[in-house]
Amino acid sequence: MKREIVAEADIEAFARATADHGPEPTDPEPLVWIGGAELSQITPRCKQMVVDKFLPAAASMLNASKAKSGKTTLMVEICHAVSTGRLALGRYTVTQGPVLYWLADDPNVSRFAEAWRVVSGGATVENFHLCTTRQHLYPDGIINLRKAVKQFQPVLIVVDSYTTIRTPRARNADFVKAEYDDMRCLAELGAESGAGINLIHHQSKTKHTDPFDSVAGSFAMSAGTDGRMLVEKLEDTERIVRIDGRDLDAFEFVYARGADRRLFAVIDGPAAAHWDRLRIVARRQYASFTAAQVGELLGVTDRQARRNLAQWEHIGAVVESERGKYMLEGSVSDAATRLQNATRE
Repeated sequence: MKREIVAEADIEAFARATADHGPEPTDPEPLVWIGGAELSQITPRCKQMVVDKFLPAAASMLNASKAKSGKTTLMVEICHAVSTGRLALGRYTVTQGPVLYWLADDPNVSRFAEAWRVVSGGATVENFHLCTTRQHLYPDGIINLRKAVKQFQPVLIVVDSYTTIRTPRARNADFVKAEYDDMRCLAELGAESGAGINLIHHQSKTKHTDPFDSVAGSFAMSAGTDGRMLVEKLEDTERIVRIDGRDLDAFEFVYARGADRRLFAVIDGPAAAHWDRLRIVARRQYASFTAAQVGELLGVTDRQARRNLAQWEHIGAVVESERGKYMLEGSVSDAATRLQNATRE
């Protein structure tokens, strides 16, 4: 093996270059540590809600669904309820106050006005303000939202939609960090102003086991917001909404559009996740039913039907009236009746 001979002068030059790396580094700003005793004395923040159970104040929510699933229509209903103080979807209490709706996605005001007339009945609502200007979220959009917050003092801000206002990215930029920064801008605005911020976005076309993983974009979008709201189609005009987030209990509810085109709550809680199958059973109006009858209705085996009934019994959607026979719990039967009456022409 050939050995390379290095001159002594080269060795000294290398040593000088290695040693000459500028001034000694200064100590960085120290980390601040909070002791356990001090931590126990900090007063926990009181969670406030714009809409009871699913829309928090002083926080940002990412509202996602597939195109034409009704997410804008749902938010119009919620905006009217908050601005007037009535129950949202006829069921959920709200914190009344001014509402801002930034409709950057569709400058067609007449289309939005039609949806607003349906929910408002044509009555004047002073606490609602609509903007259709197209503008990037950062920096101009955030600057103008802060000005609007100072002017109107809103309790709810809806941004529709992220695709339109997404902050431009330079070539080869880190798009994950860019999306996270956008989400944090809105979250910080919500925390500072005390308003609930609902950012409407779209789902990807890829199917996922966890529906919350279907939000279009990187996982930074979900990580950057305080909560997530997913709207999914069921049957006819029915939609299921899934909620989760920081300081929020996971929550699901089903709503539908009545014959008068108004939205109303159908059912919520654990039974909402099983509503598509529970409704099939409820339509038959059985006094009681067996696993075999459920299997026939749902097109599944008796074993799968028994598994479904065990799940429904566990969440309180059915009760076993006698051995092998079941009945729908009262709230499920009431929801099915309410849906039938409201959608009847």
